[in-house]
Amino acid sequence: MVARLRDPLFAPVAVAVAFASCASQDILEERPWRRALPPPTAASTHVVQGFVGITEFTTADTRTGSPGIEILDSGIETFPMLGGAFQRALWNGPIQFGLEGGLSFGWDSNATLLSTSTGAIVTESENDVFLLDGFAGVYANLPLRAGIRLYAGAGPVLQYGAVSATFLSPGSSPEPVEEDGFGGGWYARTGVDIVVSPGTMLGFGIRWIDTYVDLGPTLRDLQLEGMQFGFTVSQGF
Repeated sequence: MVARLRDPLFAPVAVAVAFASCASQDILEERPWRRALPPPTAASTHVVQGFVGITEFTTADTRTGSPGIEILDSGIETFPMLGGAFQRALWNGPIQFGLEGGLSFGWDSNATLLSTSTGAIVTESENDVFLLDGFAGVYANLPLRAGIRLYAGAGPVLQYGAVSATFLSPGSSPEPVEEDGFGGGWYARTGVDIVVSPGTMLGFGIRWIDTYVDLGPTLRDLQLEGMQFGFTVSQGF
């Protein structure tokens, strides 16, 4: 027994065994603390997001263009909506802060956003409206336990719109009008995501936009304000 204690290999082996025992104990002690942290996906530095839903637009006011064409406040118009966004965190902490950007587009047929102003009775027909916007801004992300994250962002919007319409007014022949143009405005959005697998999140988001589109000398500005509601699929990495 004495010979074994004096063996030159005994000391390194004993030190290794003691270190492994301490490390194992530390790991066991850290496990409950690690369980309390949000899953890595909820606090990802980069997030790519796709969304699908609807946009409910309301024209801001009535504007008269030439020759005798109005943009009417006709209530709420519901557009299908598709889009995507990218978020990159620049500061990591209990709350992440960073930059985001993306695209969304919507369309509608037989929209009642446009009308002629000749006569007491006006009929709208075949009014097709296409809207595309690019947005960029700042965002904040709050990762929570159980794989949940809450985020919000805001910034400017660049808007493109195209209108193809046929106006049928009393006592006149159908009058086709096609106009497109660019404009801008602002957006603010928020949403919640839930981690469903490593790297993948499902959620729901809301975005408010207030924009205008300059449709040229005939229709002038198309001023729009609305809310977008959509389901999201996000990938964090």
